[in-house]
Amino acid sequence: MQNFCHSTIKIFHVHSPCFWASDLPATLTEIIRVLKPGGIFLCGMDLKKLELLEKGKLIRRRQFDPTRYIFELESAGFEDIRMEYIKGMTSKEYQLIFAKKPLEIKELRDPDKEYNIERGIDEGHSLVEIEQKFLHDETYDDVKLLEESKPNRISSSKL
Repeated sequence: MQNFCHSTIKIFHVHSPCFWASDLPATLTEIIRVLKPGGIFLCGMDLKKLELLEKGKLIRRRQFDPTRYIFELESAGFEDIRMEYIKGMTSKEYQLIFAKKPLEIKELRDPDKEYNIERGIDEGHSLVEIEQKFLHDETYDDVKLLEESKPNRISSSKL
């Protein structure tokens, strides 16, 4: 697989996150790995079809939750992520999520942020609530709480 690294310009899929749900982070990490810098990734979904699959209990809602998917794209390192709704030729409504691989990847994943986002989604919070409550609240910022508990000065017995 090493030969494919940075060799693909565009990747497109339809409904695939429904089947990747258990390992979506690893899948998106692999997708960004094979995309060329500046490459485009596009996910398309027929929302009515997904709702029917959910009603038939073939998939769960969280398997095609666009908010979760966008956070996973962001965590994998994608940028310029946007979501659009379009009507097809048969008046079906489709959801499209576009993402771009940056020319240079600075930071790949932030496990603490992912944990807080997952917890917020599981508790039924909206994207805005998660941003405000979980990502900027000191109660959920274990690193900040640890920083505050550090002593101001480190003493040495060799002084």
